[in-house]
Parts: sequence; C-alpha cells; structure tokens
Amino acid sequence: AADELATVADLPRRPSGTATPPSAADLATSGVAVTGATVVDVDRGARLAPVDLVARPGDLVALTGPSGAGKSTLLDLVRGVRTPDAGSVAVGGVSPTDLAPADRVALVRWVPQTPAALGPTVTASVALGLGAGADVEAAVDRAIDAVGLGALAGTAPDRLSGGERRRVATARALAAARRGAAPVLLVDEPTAQLDPASGARVIAALRAAAD
Repeated sequence: AADELATVADLPRRPSGTATPPSAADLATSGVAVTGATVVDVDRGARLAPVDLVARPGDLVALTGPSGAGKSTLLDLVRGVRTPDAGSVAVGGVSPTDLAPADRVALVRWVPQTPAALGPTVTASVALGLGAGADVEAAVDRAIDAVGLGALAGTAPDRLSGGERRRVATARALAAARRGAAPVLLVDEPTAQLDPASGARVIAALRAAAD
C-alpha cells in the first residue's frame, strides 16, 4: 500500500468508483483489454499515442520503447490511477477506474520503479498484507527464493541496494499472486539496476507466476 501511495502521489487524476470487481471467470474470459487508449499532456502533447493491447491469463507481456514513449503511463491506465483521454481500458471487462481503491489494489498488483523500503526485514516486507499462517510463510519463502534474496531474508530493506529493494517488491507481488490476491501483476522496469544473472532470475520468476 505504501508503494501505491508513493507512486501515485503526483498524478493529476486519481479516479475512484464503486463497480463490482471482476470475477475469476471474467478475468479468464476478458483478460486485460486496452483499446485505442490515448493520454494527452497539456504541456508535452501526446503522452501516450493510441494503444491497443490484449493480455490473457498466462500471458507475460513486455512493453518496450524509448524513454518517454508512455510505457509507465500505459501501466497507470491498467492499474486505474489515470483515465485515458480517449479509448478504453478494461480488466476482466471492468474499467479499473470504476473500482474502489482497495478493489483496484486487490485486482492489480503494482511494482514501481523505485519501491519503498518497508518492514523490519525482507521476509516481513514481502509478507505485508498477506495475513498469517503456514501457507503464507511458505508463499513468502518461495517468492524470496525465486528472486534470489534467500540469503538476505533477515536483512532490513533500508540496508539494501536499489536493485535489491526492487526484487523485494517483486517478491511481494509474486507472493500475493501465489495466494490468489493479485491476478494481474504490473512490474515497471523489472530488471533495472540488476546484473544479468539477477535480471534473468526475476524474469524467470515472473514467467513462472504467469504459467
């Protein structure tokens, strides 16, 4: 939640709604659908040119392009913290901007480019919001190992490098996905600040989560 707040604090529009979240069947049928989505900045002009995208359950989609092309803006549309100036975005057939904030966070788990250092240890940070119990502990341990941070599980996140913090946030999203708490994962620049081996491990973990 703190990552979510820190990331969206400067956005000009933070819509909210009361629509019913999509069911698992809705997600299986409709997935993520972006149709002609466009965002225009009054100072910079087109921040995101018309984009069409369809992602189904099990898909691992990579957005590539030069800096300023609108990749992060597109992710903001999918997670419902920004509305398109034209076109539409739907997750499971529901516009994310029509959902209440808590329902958006439960539907789409977000890993920002610069995650906050949360919790007293890596393990505690990854477990945030997942409750308690042996199954939670197992999901957290698997997620930490998947991103290659097992040896740092007891370390305070504020003592980690930027790349390690990014892997902690990714592990948190993976643990939530394994618990069924986040059917859609969005990871902004998942391999930035990582060495090739660590980057490959993170991509492999995301691919396994998609499967």
